[in-house]
Amino acid sequence: MDKAVIYARVSSKEQEKEGYSIPAQLKFLNEYAVTHGFNVTKEFVDNETAKKVGRTNFGEMIKFLRKNTTVKTILVEKTDRLYRNFKDYVLLDEFEGIEIHLVKENTILSDNSRSHEKFIHGIKVLMAKNYIDNLSEEVRKGMLQKASQGEYPSKPPYGYKRNKGEKEIHLVPEQVRFVQKAFDYYADGHLSLEAVIERLYKDGIYYSDKKPKIYRSTLSRILRNPFYTGDFLFNDVLYKGKHEAIIDKTIFEKAKLAMRKDNKPETLTKHNFLFGGLMTCKNCGSSIVGDIKKGKYVYYFCSDKTKGCKVKKVYIREKEIEKIVDEAIKKISLTEEQSDIVLTALKDSYVDQKAYNEEQIDKLQKRCDLLKSRIDQIYLDKLDKKISEEFWREKHNEWQYKIAICMEKIKEHTQASIDYMTLGGNLLELLKNLYPRYIQQNQTEKKKLLKIIFSNFFVDGGNIDYTYKKPFDLIVEGASCSKWWAAVDSNHRPHPYQGCALTT
Repeated sequence: MDKAVIYARVSSKEQEKEGYSIPAQLKFLNEYAVTHGFNVTKEFVDNETAKKVGRTNFGEMIKFLRKNTTVKTILVEKTDRLYRNFKDYVLLDEFEGIEIHLVKENTILSDNSRSHEKFIHGIKVLMAKNYIDNLSEEVRKGMLQKASQGEYPSKPPYGYKRNKGEKEIHLVPEQVRFVQKAFDYYADGHLSLEAVIERLYKDGIYYSDKKPKIYRSTLSRILRNPFYTGDFLFNDVLYKGKHEAIIDKTIFEKAKLAMRKDNKPETLTKHNFLFGGLMTCKNCGSSIVGDIKKGKYVYYFCSDKTKGCKVKKVYIREKEIEKIVDEAIKKISLTEEQSDIVLTALKDSYVDQKAYNEEQIDKLQKRCDLLKSRIDQIYLDKLDKKISEEFWREKHNEWQYKIAICMEKIKEHTQASIDYMTLGGNLLELLKNLYPRYIQQNQTEKKKLLKIIFSNFFVDGGNIDYTYKKPFDLIVEGASCSKWWAAVDSNHRPHPYQGCALTT
């Protein structure tokens, strides 16, 4: 019998509704399991009462599935029992080979689902991932703004620390001494990294109490990091920092020179080949790299970084790869009817996104209100002399900082929503005019599109294999089935027992 888990959920608003109770869901799903030959290994239940909100057991189910890879089936009553918010699409999409049985909807989401069902689901997953990416992008924008003001936007390196709730970066004296001595020894130019490690240890200058000797790679990172001179790198751009420097720039440059002498040549900028960094050798896993022959012809071959590739080195002309890629992109095309279905999927996805976005902003706003209330109360405590001026200032600054973070996250969600709608329109336009748009782009833009469309390029000798990303794979699969689109009713739902099953 195939192993399965059951997931049941009810919210406080639905407690009184007939048929929504947890016992009713479990009974219904267990009966389904028996009828369809499933061995239920575990049940996960989330009962969201007014006092306790959250999906603790949904998270536990995710952990269970990651640990127990032989369990490949989730039994749930219907879609809104399983997906409570936008992020859940992404979490469940991580699992390969998982079947989700939406029992009351008579739907199974799996690798063998109808193309239409997979397509709609794929659109939603794609949009969910991009929404989360947009949030990350907004975070990066905020970090970039901090960097431009001289504030290091990440965790400071060894030798420094930032206390919780503070912006300022402080020195760690015992670590500062280690860094300074390491630079002094290495900048002299007579000692290798290994010799510096031994010298530090011999002199009683330890990296930490638990690890007296530093690793070679860690020492190399320290000696390359301009942070110790008062500058810092962020997104490959050098900024002037507000933190205290502990290494003179002259010493840093000497260490940099010694690093090159120590069999560590600086990395040279490579030619920006169209397919560079996109392809992998199927036999040894090494990257496929480009080279220019006779000053104008571009060829690609296995870099054989493992020094163990069993396939004879084959050179493939870029023009040959371009032909294969062009044909692959041409397969991704939509008719007007198909475009309507994509539009419906985008609208459905927007409803999910809007609900998730409002939920997150509401939580953040409540957090801001709570912090503001604490600030008002602690100010009254200070006036009543219940607390000291120093304690009031410390807590006031800490909570104001947390409010600023909450407000920044609210702006991030708001901007991500705007970007989300733009993304939806751009996705539809891209799907309708993909190949014409691709051939009109310059090399840099073409490369970006290739990364959006394909997940893997494998080269096996002279042969090239590729895999489409969602939802492009689903469009190609659907296009190969003549009945696929016809099996959709006026509500864009598959008619029962119609449409293509991809594997029958």
